[in-house]
Amino acid sequence: MFVFEVKIIMELSEQQQIVVDSEPESMCIIACAGSGKTETAIQKLIKLRTRMANHRGYIALLSFTNTAIKTFREGYYGSVQKNIDRFSNRVCIETLDSFITKNILHPHSFHVMGCKSSPFLISGKEAFLKNSSFTYWYETKLGNKQPVPREDINNVTIRVKDNKLKFFYRIHNELFSINNGVDVTKRLANIGAYTHELGKFWVLQTLAKNKNLLSAIVNRFPIIIVDEAQDIDLMHGLILETLHKAGSKLILIGDPNQAIFEFSGADGSFLTSFSEKIKNSYSLSTNYRSIPNIVLTANSISKRDDTAYRQQENADYGIYYILYNENQTENVIDNFISKVDSIGMNLDNSAVLYRGWSGIDKLLKVKELGQGKTKQLALATIKRDKNKNYKEAFDIVVSCLSGLLISLPINFVQIINTDPEFKLLKKMIWTFVRNPLTGLPSGSLLAKKQWHPMLKSNITNLLTEIEKNYGYETDGMIGHIISSKKLSEEALIADSDLLKGDGKKNIRIDTVHQVKGESLEAVLYMPKEKKHLREMMNGTETELGRIGYVALTRARNFFVIGIPNKWHKEFAKQLLDLNIKPLSIIDKRLRIDRCYLCGEEFNQLSVVDHREHIIQQAIGGQLTGDRILCKDCGILLGKGIDKPFSDIFKNISSLLDIRKDRESRTKTKSIKGIIISEIDEYGVNVKGIEVVWNNFKITPVKPFYRYIENGKKLIIYASKKQLPKYIKKVEREIKNNKPEIIKCHNIKALVEFSFPMNSEHFNRGIAKIAIGFACSQGILRDKLPLVLDLNVNLSNRIKEKITLVQYYPLQIIDSIIEREKSEIRNFPSHCLILFTTLTKPTKLVCYIELFSTFQWYVILNNDYQGEEIYKYYFQSLKKLDDYHFEPDRRYYKERKMHLDQLGITEDMIETAFRNQKDGKEKMSKEEIEYKIVKEEYIKQKYKVDFEDQVKVFVRFASQKFLSKNKKFNEYINFYINFKLFYPTMDESDFNINSYRRFYSRGESYRDYVNDSYVLSKVDPDKMSKYASFKYNELLTFIENQIKK
Repeated sequence: MFVFEVKIIMELSEQQQIVVDSEPESMCIIACAGSGKTETAIQKLIKLRTRMANHRGYIALLSFTNTAIKTFREGYYGSVQKNIDRFSNRVCIETLDSFITKNILHPHSFHVMGCKSSPFLISGKEAFLKNSSFTYWYETKLGNKQPVPREDINNVTIRVKDNKLKFFYRIHNELFSINNGVDVTKRLANIGAYTHELGKFWVLQTLAKNKNLLSAIVNRFPIIIVDEAQDIDLMHGLILETLHKAGSKLILIGDPNQAIFEFSGADGSFLTSFSEKIKNSYSLSTNYRSIPNIVLTANSISKRDDTAYRQQENADYGIYYILYNENQTENVIDNFISKVDSIGMNLDNSAVLYRGWSGIDKLLKVKELGQGKTKQLALATIKRDKNKNYKEAFDIVVSCLSGLLISLPINFVQIINTDPEFKLLKKMIWTFVRNPLTGLPSGSLLAKKQWHPMLKSNITNLLTEIEKNYGYETDGMIGHIISSKKLSEEALIADSDLLKGDGKKNIRIDTVHQVKGESLEAVLYMPKEKKHLREMMNGTETELGRIGYVALTRARNFFVIGIPNKWHKEFAKQLLDLNIKPLSIIDKRLRIDRCYLCGEEFNQLSVVDHREHIIQQAIGGQLTGDRILCKDCGILLGKGIDKPFSDIFKNISSLLDIRKDRESRTKTKSIKGIIISEIDEYGVNVKGIEVVWNNFKITPVKPFYRYIENGKKLIIYASKKQLPKYIKKVEREIKNNKPEIIKCHNIKALVEFSFPMNSEHFNRGIAKIAIGFACSQGILRDKLPLVLDLNVNLSNRIKEKITLVQYYPLQIIDSIIEREKSEIRNFPSHCLILFTTLTKPTKLVCYIELFSTFQWYVILNNDYQGEEIYKYYFQSLKKLDDYHFEPDRRYYKERKMHLDQLGITEDMIETAFRNQKDGKEKMSKEEIEYKIVKEEYIKQKYKVDFEDQVKVFVRFASQKFLSKNKKFNEYINFYINFKLFYPTMDESDFNINSYRRFYSRGESYRDYVNDSYVLSKVDPDKMSKYASFKYNELLTFIENQIKK
């Protein structure tokens, strides 16, 4: 009799013990997060194996990741004392895919597949897939037939439709029907090729057509335990169901609330339906991982009633949210790192989590790695140099070579590791992978200028040697195939896997999917889109909700959600209901800490900080910058630059009813102009009349009158001041007539004014806006040599001769937008974008758009040495009515949260309090705070989410473009520029960084500022006509507003 000794690692709970001691029958165990299901599964395996004694069958413990399998193996073999009995090893701990591959697919499926040798896995990079007979065809929404790209063959998936297995092509979360799925799958099977999905298909077919094999598998594996059973997809489920019906006992352990692989068909439904079908169902509802506050919120989200085993060990532990402004992501992470470190938690076991890689790529500024074979080899370089994973780098190089060499065996990628015939070739490729001098170049080299030329030379030498020794020829197009297109100018390898915080602390940044099953000390979850947060807070009915739930339940002690300020109003009540508290953010944005004009450091004594309006107040600017301009220099520039610059636009400011800080209706100055409307509200032709704008009313410079309705009525046009004297004159002139007299004190018509765009005042005024915005984004004053002259006196430091380039819409989407911009919401508006150009990253530029009409690029530096930049600001000039501020008892109770939300610091309040002028009755600090809060709330009325606004622009242009028939080349032009904004054609994957920065022409990217400059020299009339069109668009909009 065989002896099986057990070492119990942990004391099992009552619920766990019931599961372990239960009869060896099929069962379902629904286990909450942190419930100790790993240990439960191990102890259940030990108990079952003990009961089976010398039974010849195996018990299979299956899961989905190698990490989980490693944990199970260590736990199982560390808990049992093996002896010499040959039955003691009869357990199988594998991934589910490995289990079906080793036991069914490789040894048996070749009969059903019709191939002559063992099947082999393909990745989509194999050269033989270029054969059209291996191409799947899918049907688009419009009914067109399109080929599935060979590199996307792993996105060919299988679903049940009309009770039959059907093939589909998955593009993100959408499925498109494939009309030749069975035929292509069979042709691939005939040569032994399969993908992971097709492999499961052939396993199912093998079991269905070979009853003897099915019986043998069931006898060999009478009990199958599946961990993380919520991740069982359709094909896995059908295979397990087949084994279960044939006699295998099936034990499923999982949590439907953690089903986060719905995109691959694993939505938790198999676990849920299995639980409903069988009698034996158990629950593990004690969370051993998280503190009570986290468990309480998790219960509210999942509608469960789990119990926290742990107690609150530290007052700082808990669940929080942190509010942040646009482009402050790194600041949020810095604060999270500091908080975790200060509490004393382990940063090495903490993480920043995103739903997907796109958010991480954006944060880490992941560089472009080229395309095609170049991209493959760049990835191999990164695997070798950064991850030290030589085996994976070798596999990538082998896959790449299989597409470059002719006449290789179709399963070359698989057999090179096992076939003695390729032993020397394998050694040659390994040498290429390992040697950065003669093989795969170092990732520290500049990708385009150094790494690519060296790669091209080295791989050409390798291919020549292979042809010489083995006779495998290349396809002769190496220069074309190994191209430098889409390669970064920078080195391939950077510290992009870790983000550095204060004190050079590091933290892991990963996706929720990658940490599933892990236990972390602290978690910062960063929803990329509003719907990610909304679905999480609404529960676990959707995959997005479950992803948020998994992120939350990874945390042992500390969980924080990063929430943009603009979302806070919508979610404030739900956050409160879920007991999620605000966590204040320390503003650590880079500050220049000296006045950009005089260069003196701020000390609040002789050099006083001045909250400078970056866009002038007089033209409706709401954006202010702290610690960029001192008070004295602010006064100097206000008189010398701001006033004359704002005067250029005073007529537009008057027409749009713009007032400083929007507080009171101030009296406008008189402005002369010429009426350009044909007729006024009375039907009188007033075109060409010289008029004056005064206090928002149009009156004639010289009063006049006109008859209407055949002399029955007489309209007198005059100001109230002019009228008494002028009406007497009119009465004398018409003494024989008795018409009805109508007095017009405000002519409702359109007035035209000229704009001095080439003047010193305009140049220096627009340069000041660019300087202020650049400095507010952390650019040092000495990095702005084309607009600031630091070697002259203060009043002339902003240069008179500025390099300005007028914008012109050079691509089709922008052309549509600009043609009908006044029809789109938030017209008119102000917009600022600070960026480095794409083709020349050393050129620093500020794009300025005022009133949605005056559009200019200001060149700040042609030799900028710094990181790539794309920062923006956008405000509407039309009031929005969805913000209201009224300080009350609740405000004072939640004061810190309100101030953080508005970006107001205690330092700002203290500075404003100290800077009050002498001679006036000074306000208390509380009154100062009230004033600042009121101003900031007012600014919120005009603040607009720029990314959302650009999305609206692009969607508007798309609808307009697609509403009319176009030529084929126009569709291609539109498509390549549309992809700049939606690179994956997924609505959730939006990229704003090309807007006003670059566009596509053919296969190349073009810098807007460069091409606009060339156009201004080649065709100045075209630029002039565009400027006139934009001005008239604004005037027409204003005229329509006047009519309304």
